Amino acid sequence: MNKYSILEDAIGYHFNDITLLERALTHSSYAAANRKSEGDNERMEFLGDAVLELCVSEALYFGHDTASEGVLTRARASLVCESALFEAASRLNLSKWLFIASSEESTGGRLRHSINADAFEAVICAVYMDGGIEKAKEFITRTVLKDAEQSFDKDAGEDYKTQLQEYIQRHYSGAKPEYIVTEELGPAHSKTFTVNAVFMGRVLGSGSGATKKAAGQAAARQALESLKA
Repeated sequence: MNKYSILEDAIGYHFNDITLLERALTHSSYAAANRKSEGDNERMEFLGDAVLELCVSEALYFGHDTASEGVLTRARASLVCESALFEAASRLNLSKWLFIASSEESTGGRLRHSINADAFEAVICAVYMDGGIEKAKEFITRTVLKDAEQSFDKDAGEDYKTQLQEYIQRHYSGAKPEYIVTEELGPAHSKTFTVNAVFMGRVLGSGSGATKKAAGQAAARQALESLKA
């Protein structure tokens, strides 16, 4: 049993080359501070992102043969966006395993959405490189596509997070909003989440829902209304 066995169990895949997983968990700040010759996870993130898009696109295409291109595109966007990947990483408790420099750690880097989402894509790459496309697809199905049907519910045509992101990119040159969970109420089987949509340190909208994703959509909708008012 190696020191990553618990994480491998959570991933649902046990590596032949464990150094691939270790590199996927290595943030650039740690690699630079410790002069790790094998590098960080940034290149793996690049390939993992491509594998993720392919697998999600394939699943949506063959799983919803009457859906239009626009609906498929919005559904894919909601499944592979930073907040969705952060949630998937959180379910794996991925932040616990990350290698991050103390300087990054001191500013909250271990829990930062972007760092965890990027590491999740790097883990996809590690599974793909070690076990091939079918193993990567199995991992993506268990962790990302488990929420796919929610993308085709009655609100599938109203992806407010994507709309907010596009609006901000048009008007603020590539900046991104953040979604912060501010409250969780109720028992585990029936929780209500409250999420704030934050941009440049300002709360633009707040929303509640039975899932973090639903609450985030409600917050994004309010944020859009606020920006367009």
